[in-house]
Amino acid sequence: MSWMTVTNQPLGPGETFGEIGLLLTGQRTATVVALTPMRLLSLSGQDFDRIRARVPEVEGSLRRLGIERASR
Repeated sequence: MSWMTVTNQPLGPGETFGEIGLLLTGQRTATVVALTPMRLLSLSGQDFDRIRARVPEVEGSLRRLGIERASR
């Protein structure tokens, strides 16, 4: 696997990261550094699987997000 460094890609309120690990590898593929204090929600793979089973469109949304980010 090749690794890529993306800088200056700030995320704002309500934005997510970590979707590739949840959907594909189960491993972390990004490192995120907070520039300001914030509250984060951590979602385990098992929790994601439960949500995906109840709300299938979540997976499609995260796949689209992953594709969009990969094309940057």
